[in-house]
Amino acid sequence: MDNEMKKQMVLMIRALYFSILDQWSHIDKEHGLSSAQQHLLFILSTSDIALTFSDISRLGCWHLSTVSRLLPPLVKENFVRIEKNKTKFKYVSLTSRGMEKLMAIAIQVMPQKDFLFNSSTVKREEIQAFLENGMALLQHYKGENFVSWLTQPSSTKFQMH
Repeated sequence: MDNEMKKQMVLMIRALYFSILDQWSHIDKEHGLSSAQQHLLFILSTSDIALTFSDISRLGCWHLSTVSRLLPPLVKENFVRIEKNKTKFKYVSLTSRGMEKLMAIAIQVMPQKDFLFNSSTVKREEIQAFLENGMALLQHYKGENFVSWLTQPSSTKFQMH
């Protein structure tokens, strides 16, 4: 890949990321949670078991210090619980109150057809090609476990009724 193509790819990925963050900022204010905190709740909702700080760091694409910074307000609001077991690890799980908050956010955003981006002008095949190429890049940078987690169907815990 030549340098011009790399530059375009980096700029495109950053622009898409910041466009998504801009959309989430409206939700942030209404629910009192940053987009990162919402993402952390979502990550916990997709797991049937409590996750370590390292698990959350890997799945959220954050540094461990970011996870440590994101958790205290969520604990204070009783959205998550942190438990220590006999090992040196701390395990984080979603509380029922945290699931209620996540569902309130989902109920607000899921029905919005154009939330995050308008995909009505993009063909399904183009989206599929984008996803396949993105997964190939993630496979290289984040590994098979991350791609497997990302591509598995959402947990039954996070489905709207």
